Amino acid sequence: MARRITSGLLKHSLLLLAATQIANICNILFQAAMGRLLPPAEYGVLLTMLGLALIVVTPLQAITAVAAHYTALLLTEGRSREVNAYVFFWCKRLAVPMAILLAAAVFCASLLQDFFHLSSPGPVRLTLTAIALSVLVPLFVGALQGLQRFLWMALTAYAWAVIRLLAGVALVLVWQRTAMAGLWGQAIGVLASLGCGIAALAVLTETRGRALSSVPGVHRYFAGSLLVLSGFALLTYLDVPLIKHYFADPHIAGIYSRASVIGRAAFFLPMPVAQAMFPKVASSGGMDVHDRRNLIKAILFTVLLTGTVALVLSLFPGLPQGVLFGDFTPNAEVARLTRAAIWAMAPLSLLFLLLNFEMAQHRFLAAMTVLPAAGAFVAGTAIWHESPIQVLGVLGTVAVSTVVILCFAIPWTRPDSVQATPTGRIPPVTPHDGSASV
Repeated sequence: MARRITSGLLKHSLLLLAATQIANICNILFQAAMGRLLPPAEYGVLLTMLGLALIVVTPLQAITAVAAHYTALLLTEGRSREVNAYVFFWCKRLAVPMAILLAAAVFCASLLQDFFHLSSPGPVRLTLTAIALSVLVPLFVGALQGLQRFLWMALTAYAWAVIRLLAGVALVLVWQRTAMAGLWGQAIGVLASLGCGIAALAVLTETRGRALSSVPGVHRYFAGSLLVLSGFALLTYLDVPLIKHYFADPHIAGIYSRASVIGRAAFFLPMPVAQAMFPKVASSGGMDVHDRRNLIKAILFTVLLTGTVALVLSLFPGLPQGVLFGDFTPNAEVARLTRAAIWAMAPLSLLFLLLNFEMAQHRFLAAMTVLPAAGAFVAGTAIWHESPIQVLGVLGTVAVSTVVILCFAIPWTRPDSVQATPTGRIPPVTPHDGSASV
């Protein structure tokens, strides 16, 4: 089994790397196209709704790792006929949040419309419906990963990015230049990924399987991952919705949305460092000299990458503004806001790395500090929101403080503990798939 699993490691790694980069390029092109084609106010609405989607969907990425781990376990134990039952096991549980989201789309759209100062509830209804449909995508991606069907996994995970770009741009050009056109592109992309996942599992798994037997620890691990990733999603993506709430002027929300897209560039770039670190430091709570060495290297790489990108973008704010939004000579207000967004969001890359490390080491208590951090960001923004730069100041302060707390929580000098055995190891969770999907 080990020989079969490792024989295609390089090929599969290159396949997923290529797929991730294609998705990233499509995301950048989508942002650039929407930023150029939509008026700033409509672009602000679009980014607000996409931010709302990320806040809800990002924590559910925990199901990808859980599904991949237990599907691979079934395959290893010769229980491949139980894979369909395992997927159905999770479909029944995910039906609850799907129903809640669909109900919210029907009954709560007006409340969110008022909260975000929107002219109609349409964007909220469409966004919540698309989120409800996308809940199943991480499950299918994880199951295909566990089955080692990486081509189907890549199609399911990233088809939405390609289809969203094509459908969104087409709808804006031939229908209307509003946020609704871009959101319909998002919804069509989600349906494409959902269809790929359903088709893949129908082709690759036995339709006449057998009942699922014991899968110990699955709910406990998922619950811990979900809590951590919920806090991380709030801290990372709540800034645009909060700006839309506290600043009724659509122009302010529009220029902030553009600045936030640029600010996140430094956050997304070091993701592969954290993902590569995960399998090298996974344990059930112990930390040995090799874990420390790998963590230090990962921190240095992350700081170097993030710092370089942040420095270049802040020195030349017209470059990203021009490439993405056609404004190569932004005024002083836009340039100042862009620089503030870059440096406020830069610490999130290091926070992402440390959260990955703590979850890989099965220290959920330390990782859950991101939950009060998200609460502090919301509370701080409620107090200090005279300008968007004040909101970014709160975000940067909270992010740096959380990084410091996590650094102190890591047992740097604790005596080495025995690593968990391969069968008893708690699998690591990767919050993002590497696709910059804001």
